[in-house]
Amino acid sequence: MKKNLFYKIFFSYLVIICTSFFILDLFLQDEVKDVLTSRIETELLSYAKIIDQTSQEKALEHLNQVAATSKSRITLIDARSKVFADSEKDVTLLENHLNQPEVQEARLKGSGKSVRFSASLGIDMLYVVTAVKDEKALKVT
Repeated sequence: MKKNLFYKIFFSYLVIICTSFFILDLFLQDEVKDVLTSRIETELLSYAKIIDQTSQEKALEHLNQVAATSKSRITLIDARSKVFADSEKDVTLLENHLNQPEVQEARLKGSGKSVRFSASLGIDMLYVVTAVKDEKALKVT
């Protein structure tokens, strides 16, 4: 009798606890994602400012080093959105970035971001773009 009552109470509490965690997860999931995305954006913009502080020649020299440190891909584009340096791909294989939403936003506001699907990787990626001196733009993904 006592054992049967124990299991009834135990399973009812277990259901209440599991339901509570499920509801908590629903409410907090988007908030955690937003906080982490914001933190990553801030870090990527900091790396962009570091590159902006150097001359174009030094930026090209240290591009791969900064990309490895930030664990991101860095693409340098000119004022016409044509790629002139990239930390992972050959620039001759890359298309013009003019029509990408984060580049358009950076042209208007000085910096831009978007989370969109990457066809080459097959997942959603965060793209952060900032305009830097000498009318070149820095794209960090």
